[in-house]
Amino acid sequence: MNKFAKGSVAAGAGLVLLLGGAGTLAYWNDSAELANGSINAGTLTLEADNDLLAASIAEQPALWVPGDEHTFSTELTLVAEGDNISGDIQLDAENITLKGEGFDQFTFDMAMGEVTSTGEDGTVQYHETLGAEHDVITFDGPGVYTIPVEVTVELPYLENEQQNASMGSAITIDDLTFTATQSAPDAAA
Repeated sequence: MNKFAKGSVAAGAGLVLLLGGAGTLAYWNDSAELANGSINAGTLTLEADNDLLAASIAEQPALWVPGDEHTFSTELTLVAEGDNISGDIQLDAENITLKGEGFDQFTFDMAMGEVTSTGEDGTVQYHETLGAEHDVITFDGPGVYTIPVEVTVELPYLENEQQNASMGSAITIDDLTFTATQSAPDAAA
């Protein structure tokens, strides 16, 4: 065999040894997979008991006269679900309108009363007593909150001819809307 052929065979054998040696390099390894998980969001709902309000309205006189003042009652129910939920319930007072001939003879007032929150086991978790004319209630934590609401309408007795503008009036209270709003989470928590 000539020198060139011998050199080629030797070079080929060396190359095979080099490649074979690189393929036998071994090290330990392992992997881990995280199990599937889910993130569930809570809820915030606010409902008014319009049946209770209708019953309260039905108890009032059909035709009012100057000097009449009547209070209509209902309840709001707030369901707050979320471990760190808090916020407030507010009457959107800017949007309330009284409509009808002689509406300016009537006065309107609203108050939210004693607030309770019932937990899943039926116990009262939260209790707040408010005076008249509160238009914001705060809530802190999950629960079912019950908020009594009283709306007072008055046709005051006036000793002047302006009072006649209210005769035959049909007054409508529009846009009496309550809004529940979650507060921003506490950054320190």
